[in-house]
Amino acid sequence: MAQEIATVDESTGEIIDATPRTTRGLVNTLHPQSFEERKAAFNAVNNATSLDDMGEKHVSIIAIVQAPGVRADRNGGPDQPCTNTTLVGADGKGYFTQSEGIARSAYNLVATFGVQWPEPLEVHVKKTQLANKNTLKTLVVD
Repeated sequence: MAQEIATVDESTGEIIDATPRTTRGLVNTLHPQSFEERKAAFNAVNNATSLDDMGEKHVSIIAIVQAPGVRADRNGGPDQPCTNTTLVGADGKGYFTQSEGIARSAYNLVATFGVQWPEPLEVHVKKTQLANKNTLKTLVVD
């Protein structure tokens, strides 16, 4: 049984705040060796463009970087914890998202392929419309 810290309303016993299970710790599959490779890795992650701007484009990725993040609530509520995911492309560019579907896919990529790959992984984003009108985004390996 997992143990989580939560804030509980003492009068009702209702959980007010809890860390969501989808927020993960740091994942970093980058393995730069030289100083030049480290600079390139930093620039890819630090200056990443939105994964949404990628559209249906297929991209070859060489690494994944994930860290806990915070995003604004869509309904005007308090900011929400999330997972910041950056896919590092073989083209030297970074692609950033706070999508939990992409975060889960990236986590599963690491679980399946490990942290070092013999070649880049070709991926694209799959968008599935859910019944509640939300969109679930996942990664598909080509």
